[in-house]
Amino acid sequence: MARCWPTLVRLLVAFAVWSWVVAQALPAYARVVVPAASALLELVRPHGVGVELLREGGYVAFRFAVPGRGGVSGQFSFALLTYNAVLYLTVLSAVPGPPLRWRLRFLAMAAPAAFLLHVADLMMAVESQVLSAVQEEHFDFLHDFGLWFSTVKVYNFLSIMAVRQVVLLGVYYLQWRFLPWREVAGPPAGTNSLAE
Repeated sequence: MARCWPTLVRLLVAFAVWSWVVAQALPAYARVVVPAASALLELVRPHGVGVELLREGGYVAFRFAVPGRGGVSGQFSFALLTYNAVLYLTVLSAVPGPPLRWRLRFLAMAAPAAFLLHVADLMMAVESQVLSAVQEEHFDFLHDFGLWFSTVKVYNFLSIMAVRQVVLLGVYYLQWRFLPWREVAGPPAGTNSLAE
């Protein structure tokens, strides 16, 4: 148990540092993610509805109009959409194991996956809102079941609860487990592999 304390302290310090760093970087990152999601939504036009996405402080606001119902608007916390990056960076920098050059490779490989995940998560959150407006009859699962409606709602619920946070940690585990960093560097003395 005593050997776990240094790693725990490193994790807590790294978490505090990366939380601050990511909070500073979020406005710039939002200027990349939100237009990408907006362009894809314009291309796809879910259910024939044009969705407008806007950055408003730490939030992403959405607006769209539904025929016969009028305008629908709301917002999502951009920090919550991208919080998994903090968890990934915390584990990447604090867990003993790979040398610095391999950690940088892990980060370079995970960055595109994180970007695509954040764009997809934002689009699915918007899709959930659009479905609530244009297919509200599907809320009655027993009499009017909609497979896509239910899939999006379940994904959105699971994403909010835990999946969003776990995905990038899963990426790190796969990197740790399957990339050949041990063959090049060898395991550090006195540490156990996460994969063991």
